Amino acid sequence: MKRMIAVLLCFLLVLLSAGCKSVVPYDPTTVPTETNAPTETEAPPVETTVMTEPVVPNPPIVAVSFHTEREDFRADDGNVIFTSSAPSLDLFAPENENIRKIVSDFAARTDSSEIRDLQQNILALANEWYTPDSGWYAYTMEQKYQAARIDSHILSLSGTVTSYSGGVHPNHYLTSVTYDLQSGKPLTLSDILCGEDSIPLLSDMVLSSLSNSGENTWLFDDYISVVLDHFDPDNPLFDCWYLSENGLVIYFSVYEISSYAAGDFVLEYPYSSLDGILDPAFLPEETGDISGELTVQLHSGPVREDLNLISAIYLANDGPKVLLSADGVVSNVRIETGNWGGDGSMFYVSDNLFAANVLTSDRSVLIQTILTESNPNIRISYETTEGEFSRYLAMDFETSELKLLSGAK
Repeated sequence: MKRMIAVLLCFLLVLLSAGCKSVVPYDPTTVPTETNAPTETEAPPVETTVMTEPVVPNPPIVAVSFHTEREDFRADDGNVIFTSSAPSLDLFAPENENIRKIVSDFAARTDSSEIRDLQQNILALANEWYTPDSGWYAYTMEQKYQAARIDSHILSLSGTVTSYSGGVHPNHYLTSVTYDLQSGKPLTLSDILCGEDSIPLLSDMVLSSLSNSGENTWLFDDYISVVLDHFDPDNPLFDCWYLSENGLVIYFSVYEISSYAAGDFVLEYPYSSLDGILDPAFLPEETGDISGELTVQLHSGPVREDLNLISAIYLANDGPKVLLSADGVVSNVRIETGNWGGDGSMFYVSDNLFAANVLTSDRSVLIQTILTESNPNIRISYETTEGEFSRYLAMDFETSELKLLSGAK
């Protein structure tokens, strides 16, 4: 009997040691440097994939779309002196009872007391400094968000609040919110970590990244105390993080730890480097073997229920309607608007319109916009097991056929 008890105790200790709170010593060589702006890489030519059997996605489709709402403020003479814009959020998650809760919480964040105070301050400055016939450049305040990670468990949104009230350049700060789709509640950093012991480990990783970065000479003298404030659960800065497709992102806005010239500091830590720190329940879900290709077709007439729309994006009321779907299954789908740089080699994103974890042949996204034949302004990115791809929505005016280009033309 004693021998049996001893065996059981040993088995129990093995189980406990394999749990979430087993901490792997931090290796500074695995920590990335500051994330730079994305660069455009040309995708291979569009190839048609013949599907012998329909591929059913697992997990189910989850999608978000952003719709910008703009408000103009005018002086007594009718001229616009201040413009404020913010996104509303649409969430597609069939059979999820928390959609309304998440949409309402996001709306409250984009109309919080802090946002309203900033708006009123800029409007007061505009009223104070505006003079008729002075070549007035309207003051602005703009909120923009994108889906950093989206799956059946997590919706993590990263955003920027930008304002201009005169001066050499606009000001901005970074913001974010991450939702647990199973509960509908916004998550805190403490919620996603293994325990309180993980917080100092994570702050040490951040301090090591900053001190070893090539821009450490730009850091303010008190940057260490500011970083530690970001990891104090009682400090509002504690929520300056989000989850991406690749890892946990910790960010510092301009003027927090360095000058405006140094820019934002955005540090992404791969999930593989967070063993014993990040609760495994918040790792990305596996999508399995994804094989498919995007498809587009023109749609005329009213929007019908049998189209099985995930989202409808209206950019121009007098433009053609396009149905975007997939032949098979594609994952991590994003739709963005933007403009090409002067030499046509770089696409600069202006708005993030839509994101979905997967897109299938039995679901569609409707886009109504003005189409061009060259240098299109709508980019659709997606992934399969073969890699990551970008397509640009255009039209051949001679044949009136839609085209998905692999780069600028």
